[in-house]
Amino acid sequence: MVIGSTGNLGREVVEGLVAAGAAPRALSRRQGAPDGGVERVPEGVEAVPPDIARERMLADGRPPALVDALLAGAEARPASELITTTVEDLTGAPARTFARWAADRVDVFR
Repeated sequence: MVIGSTGNLGREVVEGLVAAGAAPRALSRRQGAPDGGVERVPEGVEAVPPDIARERMLADGRPPALVDALLAGAEARPASELITTTVEDLTGAPARTFARWAADRVDVFR
């Protein structure tokens, strides 16, 4: 069970597991969201809602206190897809993705 599977580190872990031929399960806090909550989980990864994740981790023999702490920590994390207008408010120009910023400055990094 990968917790944080769409974050910076978790995404790398999931991609590595899939590349190695594993079929990882990923905790999905977005399960049941209007968009289905699974669009960001890579192909080959099973998105699992918190209640099912808890059942599976307990069935795998993990201590209930540990399982509850892991799930509480995952639930307490702010949504990483939060969109703000801070950049545009401060600069007067809309924000760009990191990929766009890096592509615009590729010569600086060579």
